[in-house]
Amino acid sequence: MQNVMGIIPLTEEDQLLREITYDRPVAAIPFGGRYRLIDFSLSNLVNTGIINVSIFTKGKYRSLIDHLGTGKEWGLQGKRDGLFILPPQQKRPMGNDLALLSNHLDYLKRSKQEYVIITKGSLVCNINYRPFIHQHQENKNDVTIICSGEGNGEFMDSYIMAKALLVDFIYNSMVQQEWKDLRQMLADSAVDLKINKLFHRGYFARIDSIASYYTHSMGLLQPEVQQQLFDNDNPIYTKSKDDGPARYKAGAQVRNSLVANGCIIDGTVENSILFRGVKVEQGAHVANSIIMAKGVIGQGSVVSNAIFDKEVQVGRNSTVSGHSDRPVAVLKKTVI
Repeated sequence: MQNVMGIIPLTEEDQLLREITYDRPVAAIPFGGRYRLIDFSLSNLVNTGIINVSIFTKGKYRSLIDHLGTGKEWGLQGKRDGLFILPPQQKRPMGNDLALLSNHLDYLKRSKQEYVIITKGSLVCNINYRPFIHQHQENKNDVTIICSGEGNGEFMDSYIMAKALLVDFIYNSMVQQEWKDLRQMLADSAVDLKINKLFHRGYFARIDSIASYYTHSMGLLQPEVQQQLFDNDNPIYTKSKDDGPARYKAGAQVRNSLVANGCIIDGTVENSILFRGVKVEQGAHVANSIIMAKGVIGQGSVVSNAIFDKEVQVGRNSTVSGHSDRPVAVLKKTVI
């Protein structure tokens, strides 16, 4: 797939995820105990055989750069192709994909690939795009739109098209100074283009709110979701950490939970996801919650239906409780 370029414009709005996007883009949100959301889209492109991937940012991208580095974990550290993280220009609309891409139009034109796959950094799925690319080329489509499920399934914010067509869309937007997003541009051009839908029938989730983040995170505790999402033939890659294994002390009770490396458990954890280095002290009880890296749940404390960003500390004998349909979200490094 050396003739296909992967493009990920980070246009997601973060207002509905504000407690966990305070200093990071949606694509950099931790997910599933050890991943970031961007890992799924990036791994899907790499597993398809794509060797040139560009991420177009709109701000708060320091944590993303720290996570992705040179792209080594994804095999994208090439000298000519590889992984490119491209900064925004404030004079263009930040939430518009064509506007973001226009900031680096010369980069797009110089790339040697003939086709592009455009996707988002907030999608959780495991998809190999090879059959979609083959059908796009065999059917001589102008644009292929990828949806989930069947029939009129949910649009996955993913497209396949010739790079030249994408460049034309960007030029038209620049000339007209009418910054329609790519989806609207395609709708306006539908009568002149051959547009086809193809369907991904595996697991798919879109993270666009605290509620969706919580719901789909909790869904990972279901074996059938894990089987669809974490496929040995198409692994999800992430930045490696050299933490030791989780430690379970004499008072530990853990049920139906994901517990990452480096955790120390001396209390009760059920139906929860603990990221690296979390400590649950003696007599503490964590239920139906997501505790990100290096969180500390103090002795005798109770946490339920909660999302804690990194390094949140709960003192002794405290209670933090939300509801299953409205979990409480706590900012990074908060002390309770």
